[in-house]
Amino acid sequence: MHSAMLTHHNKFYKLALAFLSVACVIIITYPARAEVVGNIASFFKGTIKIDFDSLSPENDAEAFRAILSNPEALNSFYKNRFNEAFWMNSSGLYSKADHMIKAIEQSWTHGLNPETYHYSKIQSLIQSQDDLDKQKLDMLLSDAFVRYVGDLSGMRVNGKAVGMEGDEWKLRMPAEQAFAVLSSNTDNVSKVLQDIAPKGQTYSIMRKELIRLSNAKPRNDKQGLLPIELSGVLRPGYGHDAVPKLREYFDLPEVKNNNWATYDDDLAAAVIAFQREQGLKADGIIGPGTMSVINQGNDRKIEQLAVNMERLRWDDVTTR
Repeated sequence: MHSAMLTHHNKFYKLALAFLSVACVIIITYPARAEVVGNIASFFKGTIKIDFDSLSPENDAEAFRAILSNPEALNSFYKNRFNEAFWMNSSGLYSKADHMIKAIEQSWTHGLNPETYHYSKIQSLIQSQDDLDKQKLDMLLSDAFVRYVGDLSGMRVNGKAVGMEGDEWKLRMPAEQAFAVLSSNTDNVSKVLQDIAPKGQTYSIMRKELIRLSNAKPRNDKQGLLPIELSGVLRPGYGHDAVPKLREYFDLPEVKNNNWATYDDDLAAAVIAFQREQGLKADGIIGPGTMSVINQGNDRKIEQLAVNMERLRWDDVTTR
C-alpha cells in the first residue's frame, strides 16, 4: 500500500510540475503575445472601411452616386472585400493608387478625357483627412478603373443605337468582369491596364502622332486665319490672293510692294518644311491636300485622331 501511495504522489507531482511549466510559458511569452495582439489591433485600426450607408442625404449621397458608372457592382466589389478599402489605408495611398492616377492623367494619349475618370475630383480629395472623403476617394478610384478599362476594351456607345450589331464590334468589358480582374490583380494594376490597351501597329502610330501634335507649338493665334480659301493648285512663282494669309500663317513678314500676292521662295521654303513635317509630298506645290491640312489646324487633327483611335478600339482585330 505504501508503494501505491508513492506512485500516486509521484503522478501528482509530475502533473503539478507540468502545470507550473505551462504557467511559466504563458507568463514568459505574454508580453510577446500582447505585442502581436497590439499589432493586429493596429492593423485593423489602419484599414479604411467603405460604408455605402454612410452616403446619407446630408452628405450629397445622390449627387455622389450619380457620378458612379455602376453603383451596384461597386457595392458588391467592396462587400466581397468585407468593405475594406482597396487603394489606401489610414496612412495614405498605396502605390497602386499612384499608378492608377498616373494612368488617368495619361488617358489623353488614347484620345480619352481624364475628367471622364474623375481626375479633378480625385485630386481634390487626395489631401483630405476626412473619413468620408477617404471613402469617396477609394470608390472614385475603383469607378475610374472600371470606366477606363471599359473604354480601352471596346465600344463606348450603344452599337444597336447607331445601327451596329454587337458581334461586329468589340463590346466594352462589363463592370462586374472589370472588378473581378481588379480583385485577382491587386498588386498589378499597371500591368492590367497595359494588357487591356490596344497594341496594334496602326493604333500605336496614331497614338504617337496624337502625343506629337498635342506637344507641338500651338498655332492658336492662327485659328482666326482659317479657313484659307485657295481652289486649284498654286505653284512657286505664281500669284494668288491667298498668299498674304499664307505668309501670316507661316510667320513670314508682310510684303508691301507690288509682289504682295506672289508665291516667293521664302513662302515655298516654309511650305516644303510644313509638307515634310506633315508627311505630305514635299514639293512646295499647294494643292487640295496641303490646304486641307493647313485648314484643319492641330485641334482638328487631334480630334480626328481621337475618332480614328476610338474606331480601332471597337475593331476586334487587335493586330491593326
